[in-house]
Amino acid sequence: MTQIEANAAAGDVVEKDRTRSKRYGWRDVLKAIFSGRTGTMFVLGIASGIPFAALIGTLNAWLTQSDIRVSTIGVISFIGLAYSFNFLWAPALQRSSVPGLGRLGRRRSWMLFFQAVTVFAFILIAFSDPQGNLAAMTGAAAIAAFASASFHVVVDAWRIEVADDDAPLDLLSSVYQFGFRSAGFLAGAVALLLAERLGWGTTYLIVAVIAVVCLILTFWAREPRRYDADGAFAIEPAVGGDLKPEIRLYILAPVLLGWAYAAFALFGFMVSAVTSDPPPSASAFTRGSGPFIVLASVFSPALAGVAIIFLRKRAGALGASSAAWAVSPLGRRVLEISDILYASILAPMAELIGRLRWAALIVLLLALSYRFTDAVWGAFAYTFYLGDPAAAAGALHHSLDDVFIASKTFGVAMTIAGIGLGGVLLLKFGRMPILLAGAVLAAGTNLLFADLALGASAMDAFLGFTQLDHVFGSFGLDQ
Repeated sequence: MTQIEANAAAGDVVEKDRTRSKRYGWRDVLKAIFSGRTGTMFVLGIASGIPFAALIGTLNAWLTQSDIRVSTIGVISFIGLAYSFNFLWAPALQRSSVPGLGRLGRRRSWMLFFQAVTVFAFILIAFSDPQGNLAAMTGAAAIAAFASASFHVVVDAWRIEVADDDAPLDLLSSVYQFGFRSAGFLAGAVALLLAERLGWGTTYLIVAVIAVVCLILTFWAREPRRYDADGAFAIEPAVGGDLKPEIRLYILAPVLLGWAYAAFALFGFMVSAVTSDPPPSASAFTRGSGPFIVLASVFSPALAGVAIIFLRKRAGALGASSAAWAVSPLGRRVLEISDILYASILAPMAELIGRLRWAALIVLLLALSYRFTDAVWGAFAYTFYLGDPAAAAGALHHSLDDVFIASKTFGVAMTIAGIGLGGVLLLKFGRMPILLAGAVLAAGTNLLFADLALGASAMDAFLGFTQLDHVFGSFGLDQ
C-alpha cells in the first residue's frame, strides 16, 4: 500500500467500531450496486486496466511482429517498474492538485491529468514505427507507464475515501477489479483480433479513443470531502516515532540511494538498448550489474529493517529530534517527506522482521519467487508465442488469433478457476503450505514452456498417456 492509500485508509478508523457490526440486507446491496460511485468505480477500473494491458503485454506482441530483438523487448519491459515503485512519488500527490485544475478537486484533477497524458502517449505510439524509430516509441511507452502507474495510486485513494455504508469499500474494490480485468480483456485479447485485421497503429488509436471516453466519464467522479482546514488528510497514519526523525532519515537515505542506482542502471541500459547499434549485451549486463541491482533494490530495505530493530533498543536513538537543522523550514519539510516514505517502506519491513525474525527471509524469498517467475516469463510471452523460430530459437510462430484463443480466452478461464481453487485450498490447508506449493508450481510451469520450445515431446507423451488429446479432439481442438 502506498502512503497516499494509507492516508486514505486512515480516515476509516473513525468509522471502524460503527461499521464492524454493520449487516447489509438485499435492499442495501442493490442500493450500493446501483449507486453512482459504483458505476464510477467500474469506469475508473477500466481506465486503470487499459494502459496496463496495452503496455505490459500487447506492446510486446507488436514489437515481436516487427522483428525487434528478443533482448531489446526484454529491456523495454523495464517500463513496468513504474507500477512497482509508484509509492516513491505518491507523497507528491497527497497534498496538492494539478495547477490550474484546483476547482476539480485534488483526486479528480490528478486522475484527469494522468489520463490525458496517457492518451497523448498512446497517440504517439500509434503513429510510431518500431523499425524506424524504436526510441520514440519506447519513450512514449515509458511516459504512458509513469502516468498510468500514478493514476493507479490516485484511484486507490479515491476508492477508499468515497467508501461509506451506502457504497462499502469491499464492494468498490470488487467492482474496480471487475473493471480492471474487463479492460485487460479489451486491451489484450480484443486488441490482438483488431491488430490482425486493422494493423497495430489503428488498434492503438482505438485504445486511445477508449481512454478518452474514460477520461470524459471521470468528470462525473465525486471528489472526496474528507480533509481538514489545512488541506491535509483528516487522520494521518502513525509513523512509528520511537526513533528520532533524523535517524529515520539517515536509515531511509541509503535505501533511496540504492533504488536510485538501480533505476539509473536499468533505464540507462534501456536507453542504450534502443538507441545503440549494435545494442549492448543483455547477458553481460545481467551478469555484471544484476546482482548489485537486486541487492540495492530488494535487500537494502530488509537490512534497513534490521537496523531499525537494533536502534530501537538504544536509548540515544529514541525521542524527539535533536538536530539543529531539523527546526528550519527546509529541514521540517525534508523530515516530513522522509517520515511518509519511512512509514510506507521501512516501518512495515521492520515490523515483519521483528515479528517473524529469520522466518521473514523465507517470506521475502517466497514473494520474490512469485514475482521473479512472472517478471521473467511475462516479458517474453508474446515473443515466444508469435516469434519466428529463425530469429528466436524455440519460438512457436503462431498467429494473433491463435494467441487470442489459447492465452486470452482459455488462459483467462484457467486463471479464474485457479483463483477459486486456491481460495478453497487456503481454507482447507492454511496459507503457508498453499503459498509454498504455488511458488513451486509457478516455477515449474516454465518447464512446460521449455518443453514446447524443444518440440513438446514430454507434453505429447502426457496427452497420449492420459488420452486428453482425444478429449480435445472431440471438441475440434488439435494439440
